[in-house]
Amino acid sequence: MLMVLILPVEIDFGDELPLCTGLSGTSNTQLICVANRERKTLTFTNAMQFADANPGKMVILLENLKNPKENAITSSFKVYT
Repeated sequence: MLMVLILPVEIDFGDELPLCTGLSGTSNTQLICVANRERKTLTFTNAMQFADANPGKMVILLENLKNPKENAITSSFKVYT
């Protein structure tokens, strides 16, 4: 199943490609996440495979993203499946 994460407008991609690691509730540890810099999205292709049971809470570590320059409250991340 595909999952798409939309970054808040205040968060951006770093110079390097993002690294995505499934910590819990995912079907794989090494996640494939395709970055679309123009749309500010990450598309996960192997985070959720078919399973007989609900995996519960999903925890994913995202690396190589840029925080805002000043300390500020950001808008929300959005997730679509």
